[in-house]
Amino acid sequence: MNKQFVIIGAGISGLSDAFHIFQKYPHSSISLIESSDKIGGKIITNRLDRYYCEDGPRSLRVSSYSQPIYKIIQEVGLINDIEPSVSQDFRYIYWEGKMLALPGKFRPNILYQSFKNIKGDLSSLFRLFQSSKRAKNLAQDVSISEYFQDQDQKIVQKYLETIYYGIYGTSISNLSTQLCFNKIHLKGYQSMINDGPQDLKLSSEFNSFYKSKLKNESSYRFKYGLQQLPQSIDKYLKERSDQYNLITGEEVEFIDVNNKIVKLKNQELVYDNLLLNIPLSPLKQLFQSSFNDSEINNKLSTVKQASIYSKTLCFDKQVLPLSFKGFGYLVNPSQNQKIIGAIMDHLSFPHLYPKDSNVISVLMLEDHSISDILKDLSTHLNVQIPEPVHISEYFWKDAFVIYEPSHFEKMKEIQDRLDDLSQKSITIGGQVLHTGAIPELVYESYTRIKVL
Repeated sequence: MNKQFVIIGAGISGLSDAFHIFQKYPHSSISLIESSDKIGGKIITNRLDRYYCEDGPRSLRVSSYSQPIYKIIQEVGLINDIEPSVSQDFRYIYWEGKMLALPGKFRPNILYQSFKNIKGDLSSLFRLFQSSKRAKNLAQDVSISEYFQDQDQKIVQKYLETIYYGIYGTSISNLSTQLCFNKIHLKGYQSMINDGPQDLKLSSEFNSFYKSKLKNESSYRFKYGLQQLPQSIDKYLKERSDQYNLITGEEVEFIDVNNKIVKLKNQELVYDNLLLNIPLSPLKQLFQSSFNDSEINNKLSTVKQASIYSKTLCFDKQVLPLSFKGFGYLVNPSQNQKIIGAIMDHLSFPHLYPKDSNVISVLMLEDHSISDILKDLSTHLNVQIPEPVHISEYFWKDAFVIYEPSHFEKMKEIQDRLDDLSQKSITIGGQVLHTGAIPELVYESYTRIKVL
């Protein structure tokens, strides 16, 4: 079956859509439109001298939902460029002026040291854990803070609020229990894998690599940065399909639903299926210009976004105390610090940086000067942090969707309405739906294309 596919947005979701379409319909036309001059969306690898700085996601999680992304990595030839992380002993939270070490590994000495930090919280943490296991039976979606309202609130703030703020950039009072805690959008994954789909079958080479080097680690990168992934997908498609067309630096001006035409400034593209993988703000603008539909526009207008400032500091010498043995640390916003998190990239990926160098990525809700950031880091780590030799920074303005309670149902209602307007020819994908985690986005792309 030869069809005409148009994909708007060349982030990881759009590229995954293109890959999965090619796998299913190898002779179909695939047009991938990107408004900027680069592909990859939030994946931004910035090379400064000998340092590969990740301004977006720092790494890819080794998660339970990774087979679709492993399949892509295998097919585009990136197996030998995978760099597994080095597991760290601890995970840290900065709370009330102290760095608290939580276990990163289940070894007696690590558990004992962590126990000294949290022994006063153990009974409350156990009750919190028991309550979390019952969340899967939740009948109606509520915020995470509302679900845990009967628990010790200091413990909820100290641990849950701190961790989820670091992941989503907003409070648990704004986050859906079903999406952000239960991962309801992934509930069909295991049954899908159990069916053993042939199009996700991994080679013996990849399985051997996974078992020997990746399985027991928490995350991975690529030798020359995460940007290798989108670049390799694009290259794979260009080499194998003369029907694949990447268009960069062009914005979509209008969608003619009745005639199934996407209008750009200098050309028009006809489609059988149109897939939208663009951020929330341009998605709202596109729907307002293309659809005179108050139901969709009103629902989309209620979806909120968060902003994050990211700065990666590169040092050409050892600046961290040698006693710090963790992926990084998180800071609850209630602690009135400038930063909400710091990631020690060189500890997780020492082979990707110059010998004896240190690389620290800091996350903030507001922009702050380097001097203020260094002051915070020095206080938290109890050591004087000097000026970095390189700085890579990025402002992610309104870039992260806030998955509020009932967001899952809201997006389903929008898609249902869009199905009615377009005769099921237009599909929404990407971060606006349910998640910003790359393995999960690739899985959702796989399932989305599977039913086309």
